[in-house]
Amino acid sequence: MNTRLQGPDNDPENDRSRRTNEDEIDLRYRYYELDEDESGDYDPPERRAYDGWSTEKKSDSPWWVKAGIAIVSILIVLGLVAGLAGPFLGSFGSDEPERIEYVPAQVVEVVDVRTIIVDIDGELATVRYIGVEPLPLESAWYDVGILAHQQLVGNSEVLLEADEVDTDDFGRLLRYVYVDRAMINGLLLRNGIALPGEERDGLHRHHANLQTWGEAARFEQRGHWSGAPPRFVTDEGIN
Repeated sequence: MNTRLQGPDNDPENDRSRRTNEDEIDLRYRYYELDEDESGDYDPPERRAYDGWSTEKKSDSPWWVKAGIAIVSILIVLGLVAGLAGPFLGSFGSDEPERIEYVPAQVVEVVDVRTIIVDIDGELATVRYIGVEPLPLESAWYDVGILAHQQLVGNSEVLLEADEVDTDDFGRLLRYVYVDRAMINGLLLRNGIALPGEERDGLHRHHANLQTWGEAARFEQRGHWSGAPPRFVTDEGIN
């Protein structure tokens, strides 16, 4: 069975010449395709976009660069979980926590730094993080952000918190996402591997905190804000 969530019937080839850099980031999330076999088991496709609408940019980096980035991402995740998640635990409630509902879900795929696909009571849904924007495509930390996100939530049980607005224009759930009570939206921003989004009506419950964590990462020059590419060790001299 094929379920397709898609935007307007635009032709990407005809529109490509008119896109700005900001448009390119937003358009990466237009087309998704979810496949399920008759047994209901989830079978993620090799690609979930067509032509210029890919959810992940094509990389021509050699294998050792990819391996190095993977190592850096693991180190970042260790820092996130061990050194930064602790202070955040239990700090994301609102003034009326009894009115907030946290829905459990199972992550089945990490699409990019702000988008995941989850299983909620046997139903697949695409979740878009509230208050999180991807790094510029030219950032040296762009791929690291995605890899670190995969390490944080891949195949994990998460809790989803909605704000006043439930979905975006493409039917994606707009949520704050938690793993072990740590808000992933905040961890991504605090470590400079994603950018804070602008405040929107109905999506402002944790906006002040998200902006503060994004500014802290910029002040401390973490991740993307360091202005330096991720560092890794090559095999030179290891004999």
